[in-house]
Amino acid sequence: MNDDQFLFGYGSRELLPEKNLHYGSFLLWILRLCRLAVNRFSGVFGIFFVIIKSGPTTCWLAFGLQVVLPIALTPTQLAPSAIFGAVSVDNLGEGANLSTYRVMLGADFIGFPLKEILKKELAGNPKVSELLDFGVLSSEDKNDYPNIGFGVAKAIAEGKADRGLLVCGTGIGMAIAANKVNGIRATVAHDPYSLERAVLSNNCQVISFGARVIAPEIAIKLIGPWLDYEFDQAGSSSPKVKLLSDLESTAKENK
Repeated sequence: MNDDQFLFGYGSRELLPEKNLHYGSFLLWILRLCRLAVNRFSGVFGIFFVIIKSGPTTCWLAFGLQVVLPIALTPTQLAPSAIFGAVSVDNLGEGANLSTYRVMLGADFIGFPLKEILKKELAGNPKVSELLDFGVLSSEDKNDYPNIGFGVAKAIAEGKADRGLLVCGTGIGMAIAANKVNGIRATVAHDPYSLERAVLSNNCQVISFGARVIAPEIAIKLIGPWLDYEFDQAGSSSPKVKLLSDLESTAKENK
């Protein structure tokens, strides 16, 4: 996927109107816009490009950013960490923790390419103490997603891993399969806020991505913060999560 597709498609396979861009990803979108205007074009050429692609509203925004940002800035200097400072223990915010996790990955043949990309990212993450791969191990392996999702969730329930990351076409089937395991809470999360609340409000151990829904660039941006969040067992959401567990136990007893 090239920069133009990422900017104006926000990870989809079709172009989306600017008004439909998610607010949670707006900053990332703006940084990408700066990268296009600054690095692929300079000065006026970058502005003309934005006019053609995005219309006058975004044009003025880009113009203001170019006035503030020197033309010499590189992509590294435009990175969020360079602009906002490195993340430290003091500024991680709600749910921040110093824990490390045993992370288990799982994908079907559709999700395999994205799984491999995320696997490389997680391999270098200091919060990952052990990286486990449940499969599939190639795009030719047609093992169905229910087997993968259930297998990863079962491993977590048995204490063999702490968190799971699943990938299929939409992420939905994997999440459904994982939720068939008692004590497991799995959900699809394709935006920063949903992912945050999945952990902090619902104590989800498993996150699922859709390879046909989310761009690899967005998925990579999400998995870093995912490991920074930790559910507060003494917080206001704890009784609600306990209620979910109680309902699950009651349903099992009534079978």
